[in-house]
Amino acid sequence: MSIADTRYAVNFDHQQPGSTWRPMIRVDTTGASPEIVMEAIQAHNFEKLVYAEGDSWFDKFTPLPRIDTNLLDAIRTPFVTGVVDVSHIGDEIRDMVRGWRRERTEQMFRLFEFDAILLSAGGNDLKNIISAVFADRARAQPGGFSDAQLDDRARPASFEHHFDTVLRDIDRFVTLRDRAQNARTRAATLFVHDYDYIQPRPAGAMLFAGSRIG
Repeated sequence: MSIADTRYAVNFDHQQPGSTWRPMIRVDTTGASPEIVMEAIQAHNFEKLVYAEGDSWFDKFTPLPRIDTNLLDAIRTPFVTGVVDVSHIGDEIRDMVRGWRRERTEQMFRLFEFDAILLSAGGNDLKNIISAVFADRARAQPGGFSDAQLDDRARPASFEHHFDTVLRDIDRFVTLRDRAQNARTRAATLFVHDYDYIQPRPAGAMLFAGSRIG
């Protein structure tokens, strides 16, 4: 499920008739430096500013050189829009709302006024949790799973508490927005990119399969 789509910018105020839809200008904040953001604002005179936190769907780097893998590159707005991108491949929502990542977001929300906030999160949390569940069980039972155990793991209800944990952490991120010191950021629409349910896809074995970025 993706709530953020390529036409989200129609919700921005004061759209000019006949405006040209254009890509957002990425502000690379790998080092979480407010100075980089300030320099970009001064250089480009942004009309709108967007904050993006997330995983590989937003990440600046993807291990396989494929096009159209970055949702931020697909978004168009009718404004000169900067996107402060702090996302990183493999990140989990539980890390985004704790420790230095949480402090980075709080700092950005304190220093800058954002018109929209994009969050791509939850997929890695669930992938890693469920992968660990199967791996732990396989190690404990060298003979493999019984039919009853496989049936249990095929039922979404058996992972309900994991989904609840992810939703609570997403809510914590929303709280970071709600506690921002400036009114514009507090009022910024927050778009979430996630999944309705887990569904295996026939991806096959790949270079990074089985790793935390696979």
